[in-house]
Amino acid sequence: MQIRKHRAKAAILDLEMASIEDVQVLSREFPGTHIVCNHRIADDEMWKAVMNAGAADCLPSFDTPGIVSAALRDTESARSVAA
Repeated sequence: MQIRKHRAKAAILDLEMASIEDVQVLSREFPGTHIVCNHRIADDEMWKAVMNAGAADCLPSFDTPGIVSAALRDTESARSVAA
């Protein structure tokens, strides 16, 4: 798995290619990795479900700056806590 190989601090997960169960597994297996999800259709129920599954954030697929910002924000927060 690429997260383990590269010791990723953040993972961006497209919910059209993965499931909420995948978010749960990643969250459980890689507790130090911040998971940011995206999907092309805004859906409050799906957003709640992925957040409850362990995602740090969920954004629309077209919001590339927001997705990158969420991934960086989460990893920067983890660094400042560790410092």
